[in-house]
Amino acid sequence: NSMYTKIKLTKHALAHGVVWTHGIGTGLVSVNLTYAINFEVTFNLKCDQTLPRDRVAIVGSIPVLGDWDPEQCSFLETSTETYPNWTIILSLPRDTLIEYKFIIVQHSHII
Repeated sequence: NSMYTKIKLTKHALAHGVVWTHGIGTGLVSVNLTYAINFEVTFNLKCDQTLPRDRVAIVGSIPVLGDWDPEQCSFLETSTETYPNWTIILSLPRDTLIEYKFIIVQHSHII
């Protein structure tokens, strides 16, 4: 799936969060604005397209997101209590255009 989302993390743009729809679900990006250089960003994704033992990951255009290398992706977390909601908190650079997408990983194979 080549669908990806672009965001630019600025105080103005993220004051109330960013809501988006993605190919595998919908979610909310919220930001802790306490860091001077980076923002602590929480990605919340609702994705019910996974099977048991599948994992949802984020990959994107900057090093912390793997520079588009799925082998370097960051995995979101869920539990039996929170499924189908997946979450990850990342420190991302401010005032930087970031492109990213969520992927489903089945037994180390990306869907």
